[in-house]
Amino acid sequence: MKGHKSIAELAREHEISETLLPTWRERFLAAGAVRCEGKAERAEVEDLRKQVQRLERALGNKTLELDISRELLRGWE
Repeated sequence: MKGHKSIAELAREHEISETLLPTWRERFLAAGAVRCEGKAERAEVEDLRKQVQRLERALGNKTLELDISRELLRGWE
């Protein structure tokens, strides 16, 4: 990305066109930006999955409490 050699020197050294290096650099930077955006989205999805799991556990606990309460009330009849 940043070095001591010019684009012309690198192109000659690797026997490629000088126009390729800036193009490749721009593609690399664009792909990195997209990847970083995806990382934030994946983190948000993971947070939402954890929240869903907590809510499912809470719902399961409340359902169990309700079932136990119903059984106890039936014993009072």
